[in-house]
Amino acid sequence: MKNTALTSFGQHGYKVIADTNKATPIDGTNFVAITVLAASTTVTTTTTDTDRFPTITGLSVPQGATIYGSWDSITLGAGVVIAYMA
Repeated sequence: MKNTALTSFGQHGYKVIADTNKATPIDGTNFVAITVLAASTTVTTTTTDTDRFPTITGLSVPQGATIYGSWDSITLGAGVVIAYMA
């Protein structure tokens, strides 16, 4: 039996995103947390579950902040993030 509490906090790995190309999680997972590593970071996300996790468009997120959700892709306008998968 998998530990769902650990899985929900990104125990399926992470990706460091440092460019403006669309990043997608590994097959069978979603991005569940985004931690901002650089100042002046802007984030755009997509998701199929827009009722619970609306798409984010061009959100400026301060360095050190973490946002949680469930996203199918992340695209940065600028900055660097570490995105955790579950």
